[in-house]
Amino acid sequence: MSRQWRIPGWSIITACMAVSACALLPVEGNATNSTTEAGEIGIITDWVLAGPLPNPAMDVPAPDGSARAGWNIDYLESIGGEESATLSVDRPFEVQIGGETRTIRPLAATAGHRGVVDLLRGLRINERQGTEQVAYGYTSIDIPSPGTYHFLMGADDAAKLFVNGELHFSEWHHGRGITPGEYHVEIDLDAGTHDVLLKVDNNSGPWAFSLGVYTDNGLEEYMERERLGPPDFPRVDFGGQERESEAWNRYTWHHFHKRHGNFSTLFVREYMTIADIWLANAMEVSSGKPMQDVIRSWSDNTPVDPDGYVQSAQHFSHAHDGGWPFPLWPQVYGGHDGWTIGWHFQEHGGPGWVWEFNMIQQGSPHAGQTAADIWRLDGARSEGVRGSSWRVHLEERGASLATPEGIRIDSYNAPFIQIRWNREGNPPRGGEPYLEWKRVDDENWSSERRMFITDYPSEGVFTNTTGMRHAHVPVYTHPKWDGTIKALRFVPAPGEAG
Repeated sequence: MSRQWRIPGWSIITACMAVSACALLPVEGNATNSTTEAGEIGIITDWVLAGPLPNPAMDVPAPDGSARAGWNIDYLESIGGEESATLSVDRPFEVQIGGETRTIRPLAATAGHRGVVDLLRGLRINERQGTEQVAYGYTSIDIPSPGTYHFLMGADDAAKLFVNGELHFSEWHHGRGITPGEYHVEIDLDAGTHDVLLKVDNNSGPWAFSLGVYTDNGLEEYMERERLGPPDFPRVDFGGQERESEAWNRYTWHHFHKRHGNFSTLFVREYMTIADIWLANAMEVSSGKPMQDVIRSWSDNTPVDPDGYVQSAQHFSHAHDGGWPFPLWPQVYGGHDGWTIGWHFQEHGGPGWVWEFNMIQQGSPHAGQTAADIWRLDGARSEGVRGSSWRVHLEERGASLATPEGIRIDSYNAPFIQIRWNREGNPPRGGEPYLEWKRVDDENWSSERRMFITDYPSEGVFTNTTGMRHAHVPVYTHPKWDGTIKALRFVPAPGEAG
C-alpha cells in the first residue's frame, strides 16, 4: 500500500529551467543500498542508469496530460517491462526505435550532493543529446524489518516510481528544476531486498533525480534538518527576540534551500547574485559548491559578443537564440507595425509564444500558407507549407524570395534578421546565401545593401527544437541598414538551381 503527497510549501513550479549540473561520478558495478547501524537507509546513492531514449513532443497530449511520447512507452519490454525489469551493467538490452533495434548498455553511477543524480553526466551525454529524452534509474534497497517507509523524491522534469514492479508514483511536468525531497510517498514493505525503478522525463536542459528512503524516526530527523538548515548556515540573532530570530532564519534557509535550482537565464542570475553573495557556507542545491564559487563561474562563463551584447541564456523563443535583450517581434508596445515584422511558415503546432500570438489571429498574414502566398518568388517555385516549414524549389540560378513591398521595419529597432531554414547539401565556395534590403527611397536591389550569411550551423542552441538551421544576420553592423526598410530579399543559393 502507498500514500503520496507533496510537502507543503514546496509547490512553486518554473517551466523550462532547471538546476546546474550536480556532482555525480560514473562508477563500476551494480547498485545495492543497505541500512545504517541505526536501521536507516537515507539517501540512495548507488544506481544503474539506462538511456537516453526518445521522448518526442506530441501535438495532442495523452489522456494523462503528458505531452511527450516516451513518457508512456515501455522501453524495458525486452527484459520484462517496467513492472518487472531489473537493470545491470552486465546485461545490455535491446529496444525498438523507429523500426530499428538499438542496444542499450546500462551504466553504474553514484549520486552527488543531497543524493542528486545528474543524468547528463551519468549517461555521458550533453544537453542537446538529453533534449526530449527519457531514462531509467534502477537500484535495490535492503529493508531490515517490515513497516511503512517514506520515499522522498525530486525530479527534473517528471518521474514515475516503481517498487517491486508496482507503480507507486507518477506525475508529469512539462519542465521544472529539481528539489530533492519534494515528493513524499509512503510504501509498506516487508523485510528483505526490494527493487526500485525510476523513469525520468526531460524536456531540455539539465536532467536529474534524487531519492531517499526513511523510517518514521528518520523522516522526523530529516524534516527537522530541512526546517532549520545546517548549523553553519548564516543565522541572525535579534538580541534576545528568539521568536523573530527563528522566523527570519527559517525564512532565509527555506527560500534558499527549497527553490527550484539556480536558473540559467541571466536576469534571474542577476537578482539571485544579490540574494546569495553574502551567504557564507551556502552550498548550491545540486553541485555542493559554495554559492560564491557558483556566482563566479556564472560571471566568468557568460558569453559576450564582439559588440558587447551579453547573452542572457534565454529558453527557446522566436527571438535571438542567444537570448539578447530584445523582445519578440510582435511584442512592441502599441503594435509591431512600422517597427518589426516576422513570418512563420507553419500550419499548426509551432513552438513558442509567438506561435500562440499567430494562432489567435485566424488567417494571419504572418503565419502558415497565408504568409507564404504573399511572398514574391523569382526563379523559384513554391511547393507549399508542409507541417512546420515552407518548401521552395529553386529553378533558376540566383533565385530569390522577397517580402511584399511596403512593409515597414525601423532599422534601429531591428538590429538582427533571423532566418531559420534548411537546404539540400552545402553551398559551393563563393556561393554563400545573402540578404538584401530596400529603404523607402531605394528603387532597386543593390549589392551595396547586401550581407552574406556565413554562419548557419546545423547543430546550434535550438536547432534540435525547430529542425532548422538558424542564421542570425547582424544587419545593424552594415552602414546602409538605416532609416525605414520597405522590403527584404533572401537569395539562398547564388549560382545554383534545382
